[in-house]
Amino acid sequence: MEGAQLIRSAGMRIRDVVRNAHRWHDGGDDSDRRSPMVATYASVPKKATNVSLAEGLLTEAKELGINISQAAEAGLAKAVSEARAARWQEENAEAIAYYNDYIEKNGLPLEAYRMF
Repeated sequence: MEGAQLIRSAGMRIRDVVRNAHRWHDGGDDSDRRSPMVATYASVPKKATNVSLAEGLLTEAKELGINISQAAEAGLAKAVSEARAARWQEENAEAIAYYNDYIEKNGLPLEAYRMF
């Protein structure tokens, strides 16, 4: 119940929690519209690795001047970010359900003071 207590004490809306989960995991920043993970890993040391890619896709990417390493890193960073967000949602499913149930039964806290 730790997650539910954290959300309740922070007075957060569940959609804000879910929307911002990737930032809390990645250290991402909306000022950079690229994937938060790409921005995080952009300046760290690189390690050579081998990957297998569809031949036609690789040929077309080269013809278009796409940097294969950067594109692969961006795709992998996005997959990692999405997997972390999915894991966070799974780990916090109880808190999310609790909060949604609470809002359904009691309404939003301080709703009477909303200007919209």
